[in-house]
Amino acid sequence: MKKILLLLNIFGMAVYLNMPILKVDEKFSEENMQVLSCIETSSFALKNAESEPTEFVIQEAQRKMYDISTIENKEQWFIAYKKIIDEFRYVIDPPLTIYDYFTDEEIYLIQRAVETECYDQDFISKCNVANIIINRFEIGKEFGDTIKEVITKENQFAYWRKDITESTILAVEYAYQIEDTTDGCIAFRSDEKPNEWYGWEYVFTDSSGHHFYREKKGEIDG
Repeated sequence: MKKILLLLNIFGMAVYLNMPILKVDEKFSEENMQVLSCIETSSFALKNAESEPTEFVIQEAQRKMYDISTIENKEQWFIAYKKIIDEFRYVIDPPLTIYDYFTDEEIYLIQRAVETECYDQDFISKCNVANIIINRFEIGKEFGDTIKEVITKENQFAYWRKDITESTILAVEYAYQIEDTTDGCIAFRSDEKPNEWYGWEYVFTDSSGHHFYREKKGEIDG
């Protein structure tokens, strides 16, 4: 949950609850990483300027965020997190999500790629593939200037599945808004010799059998 508690909001909640401050992934803009402005009274984004959030409301938001911090399953944590955001929507401006940055068509294409590449796989495997797409889009260059180019250019991703599961929808949201589960990787493949791929640095293999890579210095041969 690297992008959850940020800047003053991170510090405010960490001090209040004696919690560790989580590392922020710098590749995402501050605007995209705004989360739970009700954590600090001073940073409350009020829906009604004539009212003030009660101490009870603030403490209740803090308590609920603290309670879900013990959930180890990231999919279940994200579901609980979204419920908290929705519950306090009446007094806060919700954090920006992937739906604020991409069109429905682009998001659906990402979902199709994730669903196809990770059919019947777990949540983190889906997040991993979603992050490869997002990271490539962020980099641009030879990968493409649009989501469509990143996914369809030279058949980089399979995307023929059209029925999207709830787990895939959540994984794409989580990958963009919360955490880069690949730690900056921009390529993946499946084979029996994950360490051997010229031009790429092998990083890890996930439970789906996908091997993930970062770019080595010099020219890519992909």
